[in-house]
Amino acid sequence: MVYYIDNELMIRNMEEADARIFTDEEIKQGWHTDISKFLTRLKDQSEGICISLTAVYRGAPAGYVNIYITPSGGPFGGKGLPEIVDFGVLEKYRRRGIGSRLMDAAEQLAGQYADTVWLGVGLHSGYGSAQRMYVKRGYIPDGTGVWYRDKACAQYETEIANDDDLVLFLSRNLCRRPAGAELRMQDPGIEPAKISLCRPGSRYSGQVMDFRDELKQNGDEFDGCAGLEDCASFEEWIRFGDRLRVKYKEGYVPSEVFLAVRETDDRLVGIIDYRHPLTDFLMNFGGNIGYSIRPSERRKGYASEMLRLMLDLCRIYGEKRVLLTCDSDNTASEKTILKNGGVLENEIEDTVGLSRCGRLRRYWISTGSDM
Repeated sequence: MVYYIDNELMIRNMEEADARIFTDEEIKQGWHTDISKFLTRLKDQSEGICISLTAVYRGAPAGYVNIYITPSGGPFGGKGLPEIVDFGVLEKYRRRGIGSRLMDAAEQLAGQYADTVWLGVGLHSGYGSAQRMYVKRGYIPDGTGVWYRDKACAQYETEIANDDDLVLFLSRNLCRRPAGAELRMQDPGIEPAKISLCRPGSRYSGQVMDFRDELKQNGDEFDGCAGLEDCASFEEWIRFGDRLRVKYKEGYVPSEVFLAVRETDDRLVGIIDYRHPLTDFLMNFGGNIGYSIRPSERRKGYASEMLRLMLDLCRIYGEKRVLLTCDSDNTASEKTILKNGGVLENEIEDTVGLSRCGRLRRYWISTGSDM
């Protein structure tokens, strides 16, 4: 899953190959890193215990951070507050804003579960940069004093060493962070978009179901909505993988689902997904990308902007071109595709019942990827 992208940086879930790269690079820095540290994070992520993120800078893993959803240890353990754990940026990639972007992503994910996030920071000089960053970001000491080897130090009693196990815990209130800022999919140097794409989260649960009701009342198709029309609740809808595997069986392919949110008022205006790779069905009829705009927000340019932002993501995934299809008589969708560089390949008879008019047009759009 991708949480942030721009022209140089992508933040995604940590992958197994990252573990060896980070281990080797930290050993080159003179650190005593063991790969088991990263393998443990990957195992915890696979079990749903944590979310592990990798920052990829110009194609190379450059930094990492982990968010434990409901940790049991430490001063906030068992209180339902997420903990940020094991944050690091490789030395050769520092002073490029990568650490700040990683923390942005970590805090935004934590904010989906609670209003407060916490972390521990070492006290020796090796943690100096992290200490300064946390203070600037608004973290404050939790009041339990210094901890050593997972236990609070008793006043005048505990014997300690100023090593990596000597930790001060800090926390930050996240309630002031603007909603809907999870993923900004725009190139630097251009005017801010009217909308941003973000991953579906519980903060949008009510808006997603309102979106569903509005499309149903208007008699619309649910293009790009990951089967929202079949779901009675947000909790059911958000389980994309499990649910869609059952629905499509051997025809299932993974999809990246995003909400299009207006920045001025945090209103959900559209839903879009990117399906990859292309199966025979998608190649002939469905395409890589589908999207829907809520009826009350149409004719405002949101569809074109939403598609433009999604094309950025497809480029990051290495897609040289993507396929979109639309009803042959859907002039609005055709204009959206053409505005984003669509080139008509052909018009075909719809033998699978996707269209209302019985015919589909197939367009290819170049993403500009040189991969």
